[in-house]
Amino acid sequence: GVGTELATSRDDPTLSGVYKLIEYNNIPRIKISEEKITYPGIKQVYRKYDRNGILEEDIIMLSNEPAPANIDPLLHPVMKNGRLIANLPGIDEIQRYYLENIKKLSDEYKKLEKVHPFGIKLSKHLRNLTNQLKSKYH
Repeated sequence: GVGTELATSRDDPTLSGVYKLIEYNNIPRIKISEEKITYPGIKQVYRKYDRNGILEEDIIMLSNEPAPANIDPLLHPVMKNGRLIANLPGIDEIQRYYLENIKKLSDEYKKLEKVHPFGIKLSKHLRNLTNQLKSKYH
């Protein structure tokens, strides 16, 4: 695909990469194959916690959908037009973030054995758009 042979350095001359076209000229795009699907449109991911502050599920929504109440978005812009627009965290802040968030996982997900898959839900609008485009192109 596009980006598979990006030049990087003499020691490591290529960088494997994948490009997923999800929107072109403000029109959502979809990729459908036998094994998988690329969901259309620009998206935002929200993380939902239970009453005890334990991670419950992630919700993938279209970025133009209203945000769920009392749930923070996970995706934040870092670059815009080739320029850094966010302050990057230092190693201490990254470690603190990790330690805070690992506590929010249920014990089930901290085991080193096979566990039930974590809950990821698609919003109604994203499911409808996906089904609409699947019907149109498949």
